[in-house]
Amino acid sequence: MIDLAIALVCSGPVALAAPPVDVVGIAVDGAYESAFARAASRLEGSGLRAPVVSWDEPRVVSSRNYELRTTESRGHALRRARDLEDMLVRYQFLLGTDFEPRIPLVMLLHPNGTSYGEFASQYSDARSSVFGGFYDPSNPEGAAAAIHSDNVALERMHLTHAAVQQYVARAFPNVELEPALTQGLGAYFQSFWDYRYFVDRYLALRDGSGESGLIPLRSLLNDPIDAYPERGADRLFQLAMLFVYLRHFKEETKSNVFPDGSADVIGPFENYLRRRLRGEDVANDPIQRLFSTELDLLEAEMLDFDSW
Repeated sequence: MIDLAIALVCSGPVALAAPPVDVVGIAVDGAYESAFARAASRLEGSGLRAPVVSWDEPRVVSSRNYELRTTESRGHALRRARDLEDMLVRYQFLLGTDFEPRIPLVMLLHPNGTSYGEFASQYSDARSSVFGGFYDPSNPEGAAAAIHSDNVALERMHLTHAAVQQYVARAFPNVELEPALTQGLGAYFQSFWDYRYFVDRYLALRDGSGESGLIPLRSLLNDPIDAYPERGADRLFQLAMLFVYLRHFKEETKSNVFPDGSADVIGPFENYLRRRLRGEDVANDPIQRLFSTELDLLEAEMLDFDSW
């Protein structure tokens, strides 16, 4: 299995606006961790011990819509929970919904690939976990899973890829989308954390050849989930940039999108996604035609487009 934890080495600035840094919140979290460390050090000579956090008994942090379980510090967990909350607002903007879960969304931030793989093998065939995060509704809690990384941008990508699929499944439980849309949504929102890196990787694929080149759009859009472990990271980059192109750049399909992810003019591509999630008939939708009879033209357009 190709894992994004291996395939990605993120660098460069975030070009699509990332959630703002909560300086005050981070300072408060840091003070909490320092106070806890001082208290723990005083316990050492008393014979008492602070509880050890392990994956069997992880630290649990709750926010408005999420319950995050991790072996990392409380401050780290709170920052990732805030990331999840900020991204959830972006999903709502794009998908045209104000849905918030009555029961918190459970996110498991596994400490390493071993525990992540064990969870995946228990609740999923892990075919969608090639991106460092996955959601499988067969888990009794509806939990999504991701892998911790010391690279903050990469960890955010892992969480985001899992969280998008989890949110879509909870908000639109009666609709089943093809992999290109569920994985494409995850990839698109992952790119918010390091947009330039996604652009660079996409351009490297575009300028490559053979197995190192772009996957033909006809395959990318129609392949079953079984195909995703093969060239998993390449699929991620390409799907992300397809969504970026259609929502942000192509004149006939784009929305007028603000830095916070909202839009005052909803373009045909965004409208298509919303219609699909609501189970509407899209046989005559212009995007459906673009993905079928006009697909060769779209592929040629993207090959010639350089204004990322």
